Amino acid sequence: MDGSIGDSPKFLRLDPLTGVGNPMAFFEWLLSHSKTQPVSPFTLISLDVSGLEQLNQNHGTAAGDAALRWAALVLLEEAAAKVYRIGGDEFVGVLSEGSPESHTEAVERVCDRLMNEADLVKMIHPAASVAMIHYTGLEDTSPKDVIGVIYGAFIDMKQDPDQSYKVFGAAATEPAIDLSGLIDDLVRRMVSLGSMLDKSHRLAYTDSISALPNMHAAMYELETTFN
Repeated sequence: MDGSIGDSPKFLRLDPLTGVGNPMAFFEWLLSHSKTQPVSPFTLISLDVSGLEQLNQNHGTAAGDAALRWAALVLLEEAAAKVYRIGGDEFVGVLSEGSPESHTEAVERVCDRLMNEADLVKMIHPAASVAMIHYTGLEDTSPKDVIGVIYGAFIDMKQDPDQSYKVFGAAATEPAIDLSGLIDDLVRRMVSLGSMLDKSHRLAYTDSISALPNMHAAMYELETTFN
């Protein structure tokens, strides 16, 4: 039952609105990736949805939710990236396969679709700010450094409202203010919480005698399949 409720509680690491990874999943990826040696090159796509508060005010929260789901879908379909929602209107996509050139092409497809389909979800133009951050494998990839660079890129983009797309080199990107201690502690707490949720989940959805998924797991699988 790989990936099912009775085996791997994937839903604990999914954002319920968009279906992509949540901050817990992103922090776990950061920790696991930072421990691999040597670190292979990768590219981050940081996407900050524009005008979400205004969209909610003008058209209701259902329109805002639809815009967020659309933004996540664009990242998934055009970039074929691992996608995480790390904030209310902020997403990160991880590209670990292919070359920097192929990553650039993928991000350009994302930007084109964001521009061409924004009207369909009542979004203003530009629909989002997109930062592409290249890691060569030589930079520090600890969680605090990666998160600092991501938010440093967000801050850089916000300084020019007309700028909707920019390419960054991780080593040359000015990190956000020093949050190293706070971020390290937050990552540790989030990953620890994930482990505790895993254990609680197994107890709730596993039969104690046979070690098979129990009736709660079966009902969840049926409901998910029918939906």
